[in-house]
Amino acid sequence: MGKMVKPVLIEPMPVHELLVYTYNVVVGKTKAQDYTKSTPIGPRTTWAEFATDELFFVVGLFVLCHVWEVMGRAIARAGGLKRGKVDSFAASFLELGYYSLSLFCGYRVFKDTDWVWKSGWDKLMYDGRIQMTSPEMLPYAVSPDTKFVYLMEIAWYLGGFLRLVSRKAKKDFYEMLFHHVVTSTLMTWSYMIGNVRIGIVVYLLHNAFDPFLHLAKCCHYLKVPVIPDVSFASCAVIFAVSRLYYYPIAIWHAWTGVCPQTYKVCEGGIGGRSFSETSLIGLLSALVPIHLLWFYMILRVIKKSLLSSGVQGDVRSDSEDEEDEEEKKGK
Repeated sequence: MGKMVKPVLIEPMPVHELLVYTYNVVVGKTKAQDYTKSTPIGPRTTWAEFATDELFFVVGLFVLCHVWEVMGRAIARAGGLKRGKVDSFAASFLELGYYSLSLFCGYRVFKDTDWVWKSGWDKLMYDGRIQMTSPEMLPYAVSPDTKFVYLMEIAWYLGGFLRLVSRKAKKDFYEMLFHHVVTSTLMTWSYMIGNVRIGIVVYLLHNAFDPFLHLAKCCHYLKVPVIPDVSFASCAVIFAVSRLYYYPIAIWHAWTGVCPQTYKVCEGGIGGRSFSETSLIGLLSALVPIHLLWFYMILRVIKKSLLSSGVQGDVRSDSEDEEDEEEKKGK
């Protein structure tokens, strides 16, 4: 066996350096999860430092999202879509692009970790427990690529919240608002208390469904045959597997992994779990009812599509029907 290299805590990287480092990881030029270059998170940082970093991410994503939506509107107009559908296509085109990129980056950054897969989920809460931190990893520190991906995901949900409240409300406004608030709080809180492993697994499970949903919607808007139905059927299966099966299992592992029966020094909180850990599990559990509601709505769309000529409208709202009604009224 080779000599173990001890991790070294480096100064917090500026956002542009995190971006370059993560890009090199994604394209294969730099090793992923290099703990010899650990950068601080959670208790090793302050709320002011987090807010400063996150501001750069939010502004940067806002600019990129605007550019991507402009591209989406151009594609929609070239496809002959009417005014009401142009913005809807652009929004789905944006989400298709982001979630596809997010999953690809997540795979490149975390594919070699032993805790991102179900077989290692008993270690999901280790990074928040100093006594349970592995020898090659400093407490409350992550590799630069992990930090970048995590901050980017938080920025996406914060931006999603701003887009939600600043645009015309759909019928599922309050469900989406609740989901965005809980998810943003969950990701931010897990970062600030140092429990990023569970946050990473949760965001990967959540994002697995969205590219297929928005591919189905984009192709449906453009009246591309076959692809909407195939993609929607795929997203329905992925939703059921990732959010209704694996997600509750991840929550269970997070709950039991904090203080397993063989671990004798757990103190405080509920069953040896701290307030931070207990509140984190509570936030994770709060998303389950929303997932059940959305899956019910998915089944409704499937039933409707079987009785008609294919996928109709949005899974999580009736925005498509609303747009059609507005266009009819305008004629």
